[in-house]
Amino acid sequence: MGAGFAAHHVVPDGPLVRGVLIGDRFAPDHGSAAEWLAARGDSIRSRVVRFRHEDQHFEATLGEVGVRIDVAATLERAEAIGHQGTLYRRMREAREAREGKIDVPLVWFIDQSRAKAFLQGIGERVYQAPVDAKLDMRRRIKVPDVLGKTLDIDASMQALAAGTHEDEETIDLAMRYVSAKTTIADLVAVDIEKVVHAYETTFTTWGTGSGRAVNIRHRQTQRAAAIFDSIVSPRDDRPAISRE
Repeated sequence: MGAGFAAHHVVPDGPLVRGVLIGDRFAPDHGSAAEWLAARGDSIRSRVVRFRHEDQHFEATLGEVGVRIDVAATLERAEAIGHQGTLYRRMREAREAREGKIDVPLVWFIDQSRAKAFLQGIGERVYQAPVDAKLDMRRRIKVPDVLGKTLDIDASMQALAAGTHEDEETIDLAMRYVSAKTTIADLVAVDIEKVVHAYETTFTTWGTGSGRAVNIRHRQTQRAAAIFDSIVSPRDDRPAISRE
């Protein structure tokens, strides 16, 4: 009888235990907890979040990246306090809540499409293209390839989901390497120590030989020659060298 009398005064008779904290704020004793939490969520959407990659920083609000409070899931957690388990457990949780010892964390919802679109915009700005390996025929050396970098969208979204979402928090972007199409390994079989064949010719820019100079003088032809200079095809078992 004594336990029953105590339980009547201790065990909560409403959906929320009196004194419980939700996201470091006391839940209201009266009125709609859902409306209170929704209004709080509207103000939280203006919090600033920064994304960082090396010395680059990108700033947005939680609302712009699609982060908001999941009101229903948060209330479900809060309403479980003092309402589940044995009578002793419910009495204990109700007492601790009144003493301000129970803080239910906010549950966050992330709009995947909005977050992905925002991160794709960042990805275009942090992308570093890989550099193919090439042959420097003038110096007779093999120039190694350089790895590129691209934003790992999925891993960066996971980092966003794991954030605390406090105002002005910083989230490190996840990057992954991009391999070059032609690597230094593709040039191993290429012997650049000896000249297989050489040929020279002469032409003039005037008189009867001037016609030969037209194509050479043309900028598009010069650009094409520069593009193909020292290219090695990684798809051929016998690497082919193209020189201008």
